[in-house]
Amino acid sequence: MDTSGVARVSRYAFPPNSFALCGPNRQADLSWYAGSQETDRGTEEIIAQFRTLYPYLRLIAAENGIPNPFDDRVVEAYWVGNRLLAAVPAHEYIVHLDETLKLKRSLRRKEKEKLFDKVAHGALPHHAFHVLNVPTRTGHLTISATVAAMDACLINWGKVTEIYPDALFVETRPLVMQADTRAFGTTVHRKIRNQGRHDTIFRSIRVGDWVSFHWGYLCEKLTPESRRNLELYTNSALYFANITS
Repeated sequence: MDTSGVARVSRYAFPPNSFALCGPNRQADLSWYAGSQETDRGTEEIIAQFRTLYPYLRLIAAENGIPNPFDDRVVEAYWVGNRLLAAVPAHEYIVHLDETLKLKRSLRRKEKEKLFDKVAHGALPHHAFHVLNVPTRTGHLTISATVAAMDACLINWGKVTEIYPDALFVETRPLVMQADTRAFGTTVHRKIRNQGRHDTIFRSIRVGDWVSFHWGYLCEKLTPESRRNLELYTNSALYFANITS
């Protein structure tokens, strides 16, 4: 069985889980999986307990005729972005939000109408769209997200400028408010931590590489194509977020 998608999803899932923001109370186990990139059935069992992440993987996989929600193409589609997202019909995405994620219980009618209208006009089931457009968090907290929290929760990207034993620095553009519009601000230098002393991916990073990061943790090295896709789908989500704030 190809376990590359399982290993990859653990890299993106551990950062918020480390802060007990989403997923089960299995931080030590998930940290080991994410850092070592070793996987087994336990990895899948942990990810399946993420109440927002796992249903998204199942949605994308089902609408693309892919039996395994941990297929690497599915994992990439949700976190980074790829062509699989366009195969999810708007109606199915709306049902997913309303019924599977139970937003009908947590959103007011007008909030739901605005959200579903965005989906009807082309919004895709990418992580960034959920972060920037769903009015309340759907992890363990059901409070309105601040811009700082949204910036941390987004999958950000940056160019590595310095590397230290347990962290690196990147040049990146954080999410900010400009007047009444959310946008990416001017370039800053940000410290990004590794995912533990067994972090095999961290050891492969070099100055000049482009990387993704989540809640201040390194996720993976980006290829030119994956970097373009991450920017493309994140900016699309940002466009929809600014239509109706």
